[in-house]
Amino acid sequence: MIAKFQKSVCFISLFFLFSIALPSQAEWTRQETDVNDYLYNVSFVTENMGFAVGWGASSGGVVLKTTDGGEHWSSSIPERNSYLFSIIFLDASHGFAAGYDGNASCAMLLETVDGGENWMRTTYRESYGFYTLQFPSDDVGYVCGYGGAIFKTSDGGWEWELLDTGTQEVFRWMHFIDEDVGYAVAWEQYLSPNKIYKTIDGGENWALARNFGNSLVIGGIYFLDADNGFIVGYDTHEAIYKTDNGGEDWERIYSTDSRQVLQAVHFNGDRGWAVGDGGRIHRTENAGESWELTEVENPPQMFLGVFGIDQSVYAVGSSGSIFKNTYVTDVPVTAEVVAPSGFRLLPNFP
Repeated sequence: MIAKFQKSVCFISLFFLFSIALPSQAEWTRQETDVNDYLYNVSFVTENMGFAVGWGASSGGVVLKTTDGGEHWSSSIPERNSYLFSIIFLDASHGFAAGYDGNASCAMLLETVDGGENWMRTTYRESYGFYTLQFPSDDVGYVCGYGGAIFKTSDGGWEWELLDTGTQEVFRWMHFIDEDVGYAVAWEQYLSPNKIYKTIDGGENWALARNFGNSLVIGGIYFLDADNGFIVGYDTHEAIYKTDNGGEDWERIYSTDSRQVLQAVHFNGDRGWAVGDGGRIHRTENAGESWELTEVENPPQMFLGVFGIDQSVYAVGSSGSIFKNTYVTDVPVTAEVVAPSGFRLLPNFP
């Protein structure tokens, strides 16, 4: 005897809530500081510990520090009559800041081994001032500035050697993919950098990779890997350019109607931010494939630096401004699910 089965069709009309992981961006919030300086650079060691540097109203290069994710910032002035443009920490204790020593009228590196409580100063007569500082590894670091100067350390910053770049131009921006492959942006004057130099042997040799002439002023450079990189700046409008072949070719991928200048760019994984004049912030969630302008309430006159770590991103700029944005990964989503409201029998099977 063949067993017979019946089946029913159920109709559903019940609602419930569940959560799925979707990225969401909260509002940008201003962090309280006790300075009114231009802040040029911000960098975090951990999710909670970070630093920002600048100069201006304090009559010296100012260093700001937070140990609670930006809720509170303390400030200090390691060197009077000086400017600071870049800061980086190798760990919670050992860090460097780069800039201009107004007392000696030359480039300056500050070093700390106690988390910024005390700083040791070293001056470099080969350059008038330093702009960008980067460590692609714990041992190898680079700093660039006036007079075609790029210095390199191979021992974690204890000793620095001057590299031969073949130019006397001003190096404003720099980004190294690893210890050997790096890019530096320069021009004859510091105001309008438009040339990109490249090294593939740790700075032993530098070659001019691209000269944009008067068509573009570069405000920042960042490479995701050996092929894919971005530059931000101004080409009659704020603009973002991308290369997918290691800097050989560049394509304008994003712009707006604004005539503001983009001043910095940074990525944290697939997320990236380009910031600039007018307190404008543009973001990407897909490694630079698409960009959008984000809203900032009561922004400063300009943003000059940006840095993302974990689920947070910080933007710094004029008037001692520090803004923070935190990403939320779990967002409640309402879905409709079906509950029985009736049934009917269908013919036996088979």
